[in-house]
Amino acid sequence: MLIIEKLNKSYGQETVLNDVSLTLDRGVIAGLIGANGTGKTTLFTMITSIEEADSGRVSTSNNEKIGYLPQAVSVQEGRSVDSLLQEALSELRELESRMRELETRIESGEAAAAEEYGVLTGRFEALGGYDIEWKQRMIFDGMGLGEIDRSRPVDTLSGGEKTRLSLAKLLLSSPDILLLDEPTNNLDIASLEWLENYLAQYRGGVMIASHDRRFLNATVNRIYEIDEHTHEINEYPGNYDDFRSVREAERKQRETAWEEEQAELKELKQVIRTVAASTGKKNRRRDNDKFAHTFKTERQQQSRSRSIQSAKERLERIQANPVQRPVKPMQFRAGPVGNEIRSDSVLRAEGIVKRYGGRTVLNGVDISLRFDSRLVVTGANGTGKTTLLRILTGEEIPDSGTLYTSAGAKIGYLPQESEIPDEETVLAWYRKGRPGGEDEFIFDLVTTGLFRYDDIRKTIRTLSLGQKRKLELARIIAEEPNVLILDEPTNHFSLDVIEELESALAEFRGPVLAVSHDREFIRKFGGEVWDLRDGKLEKGKE
Repeated sequence: MLIIEKLNKSYGQETVLNDVSLTLDRGVIAGLIGANGTGKTTLFTMITSIEEADSGRVSTSNNEKIGYLPQAVSVQEGRSVDSLLQEALSELRELESRMRELETRIESGEAAAAEEYGVLTGRFEALGGYDIEWKQRMIFDGMGLGEIDRSRPVDTLSGGEKTRLSLAKLLLSSPDILLLDEPTNNLDIASLEWLENYLAQYRGGVMIASHDRRFLNATVNRIYEIDEHTHEINEYPGNYDDFRSVREAERKQRETAWEEEQAELKELKQVIRTVAASTGKKNRRRDNDKFAHTFKTERQQQSRSRSIQSAKERLERIQANPVQRPVKPMQFRAGPVGNEIRSDSVLRAEGIVKRYGGRTVLNGVDISLRFDSRLVVTGANGTGKTTLLRILTGEEIPDSGTLYTSAGAKIGYLPQESEIPDEETVLAWYRKGRPGGEDEFIFDLVTTGLFRYDDIRKTIRTLSLGQKRKLELARIIAEEPNVLILDEPTNHFSLDVIEELESALAEFRGPVLAVSHDREFIRKFGGEVWDLRDGKLEKGKE
């Protein structure tokens, strides 16, 4: 069991986690969600002692072993695939060696040796020591690494292969508690489905930070959400769909409360204006009773004064703690009306060939986008999907083939990995090379709902991976493209941003080409699905 008690973490004046407490029992698979930058990765690094908490306590019952897959995998240069595997099995090898020693001592009649041997054999069995060769093959095949050369240097692998190798290594070590930070980012659909089945049978506790809704629905039985405003953690039973139903009801309540509060504010301001205006008017006396008239006038003025004071006090209370205004929906603007592209051939590539060394990645690929195209490209890791997008956007040059782009096309490209320089601030990079005043850019950036006023002066190196990607997305929105090319557009985004992005894409007036392994995104996207395999692009099954 993992036990977290009143964990707190701040960076300077910025609170990241506030009094976070939870327990993770054996058999519980929990999803950890929250907006980008709310501290999901920070929580994992404090559980694993990579970072220290400001206060609070993390503990496990019975000294249970914690295994952690970070979001950004780093591997030492020069290491081979096999050396990493042997590292994963180090505890088993040590147990094996000690058990051989104890067997010799048991034969000599040492009672203490027999007792220790019983403890070690229980641990050896729990780690899968008696069927480790089978387990190793099963995990490697499931991760799509079955054919990989074990002597190959790890730094020659693709990013996706490194992630899958790191995950395979972690699963082989058989930790009691698994912490997985965005484990699906570099998994193809076959590996995703294998991992879902594997986790369903896992006997320990698991916590997963993930943006993949279908993966969460298939695996988790509890949701922990880090609130981006209070920085506290909230617990919800069930999977992601169960959580979303609760949050959707809460969102509708907030919208209703905001609308009712705005109506009340308008009414209070009107009361203050009306009563104040009437107070300044003199009442005309209609009889000769001067005393009665004066008394009546004073009573009316006192009543008006009380009404104004009461309205002002209520107004001040509301303004001191207003209901948060609902965020404006994300929207891709394809420039002014009429700027959308209407060509039947917006972007076309024919016979594209690309080689790296002796390996042919793209072998005669043809693809065409018309004004209303919605295309998703899928395929296993390393098949050339990103290479194809980089060629289409002019980031790479093919070895052969032709590329045509319509003169009216303005492409917005979201790369798979962030390409923003770390030394700049959020605002400086957002406005770079674009005319306009600072206040205008601040307003535009904040109204996207992707950043708050507190974020705009931060340096980019202080942002999470998800926040960097949100900045790239905000820049694309601001540039008003009429063609969108998106490489794994759900990677590193929090779930609320993904759902906003899906809605914005549905309303976009232009062609969209996306590479994705996110099954829920592909379903909602609703376009044609093409598969890149063995250097060829083929239309998928309907």
